[in-house]
Amino acid sequence: MVSVIICTYNGEKYLQQCIDSVINQTVGLKELEIIVVDDASTDSTVEILKEYESRYPENVCLVVRDVNSGETKEDNRKVALAYASGEYILWLDQDDWYEPNAIEILTKLMCEHPDLDYIEYGIRYVDEEGNQTRMSCRNEGSFSRYMIENEERRNDYARSGVLPGKTFVWSKVYKKEFLEENHICSNEGEMWTGFSDNLFSGLAVMYCKKIGKLDKVLINYRNYIGSWSHDSVINSRRQFERCKAGIAFYDECERRGILDAQRDMAEYIFVRTFLLKTFWKFLLKYNPIPFDILQFCQKEMYKRCPKMEENPIMKERVDMMLLSMAMEAKWTPEFLLALREAMISQINEKKINPAHLFL
Repeated sequence: MVSVIICTYNGEKYLQQCIDSVINQTVGLKELEIIVVDDASTDSTVEILKEYESRYPENVCLVVRDVNSGETKEDNRKVALAYASGEYILWLDQDDWYEPNAIEILTKLMCEHPDLDYIEYGIRYVDEEGNQTRMSCRNEGSFSRYMIENEERRNDYARSGVLPGKTFVWSKVYKKEFLEENHICSNEGEMWTGFSDNLFSGLAVMYCKKIGKLDKVLINYRNYIGSWSHDSVINSRRQFERCKAGIAFYDECERRGILDAQRDMAEYIFVRTFLLKTFWKFLLKYNPIPFDILQFCQKEMYKRCPKMEENPIMKERVDMMLLSMAMEAKWTPEFLLALREAMISQINEKKINPAHLFL
């Protein structure tokens, strides 16, 4: 049995395509359960979901919340996971959809490799209308296994790009036992953040021992301006939620007592989430530059990772070392404005590829 978990909020526009992609999987409904947690939607989302629940009462479980999680600081994914009875867990966002044979392929692989904690698979990026913009893999169908026998091997996989992999929760199929035994969570209470995928995926990387990677597109990811996490061009401070997710991850590692044993990896994921994915966006795409956020970020970076240039994982990455060099200066408004002008000049002269800055 596979549990597909969907968390919704005002998703009426794409929700039917999303759920139909699960209902119509080649593996068959008898092998599936669909758990949907609605986060107090104000459009017709709940009505749509109730119709599916009535049509498929054996397969669809609907949980409707009266108060939005932004107010309660409760984790919808944790709520959903409590209802899941499947051996394997898949997450699906309300505006995305699966390829028809996705779950059949993943179930077969997990059964053939029962020792794996999770399998990561390929993504097709599409625009608002569903047109392909790019893919995250060559789509050759090859499958690789990776054993993490010790922390040095975990660091080696980070240096080679195997880990941390894609930070999307929905880019992998997980063994439920792995999630439960290691208390892999999104966020709740004081560590609540809009970019909870980063916390969840970060913890999964810290605990995984055996993983698989499938070079085949199995999901279509609708990536467009106006979606919750992709509106930085209009100066939304929602991107700061990613910074909060980085802090939550680092502090959670410390609370669990795994920080000292895996400090290199924890620092790498923290910097990648907290600042690498946000600094250049704040600096180059926002007008005006959010100086207060960037100055806060520098302070928090020094508190948690004062010697990032010595980290053996980060030393292998040019983008990390660029960030480390910038960290050496005091981030005053004057410095940041000058840095922006210099970076824009370098990009215009094609000396820097912006794709290396905006992950």
